[in-house]
Order: sequence, then C-alpha cells, then structure tokens
Amino acid sequence: MIINLAEVSFMDSFFLGAIVSGLKKVKSHGGEMKLVHLQPPLHPVFELMHLNKVFNICESMDEAVTSF
Repeated sequence: MIINLAEVSFMDSFFLGAIVSGLKKVKSHGGEMKLVHLQPPLHPVFELMHLNKVFNICESMDEAVTSF
C-alpha cells in the first residue's frame, strides 16, 4: 500500500493513529505500507514520535513502487 501525502500539510493525533493502525493491519496480512511525499512541516512530527523509523518514507512514487 502506498499513501501519497503530497497534499497533506497537517496531521492530528487521530490521523496518525489511523495510519499506524492501518500499518499494523497491512503487516498482519503480509503486506507493506509506504508513505510518499511527506511534506516538510510533517518531518519533525514523524521524527519526534519516531514514526520515521516505523514507516518506510519515500521521496517519489517511483521510489516507493520499486522498493516493493
């Protein structure tokens, strides 16, 4: 699963919880989740919560697709 965050400039705790829950569900079925185009305002949030170590974050859609 690839989630494109190109148009997302703000995430609240509900959204973060939803993508973490989604990641758990995807992994439980043997899948992978990639986040693409994480916008600069969101980088500190992901680093603070160590989500940058939990999620595979890719710079481009091509990078995400080839990383499968």
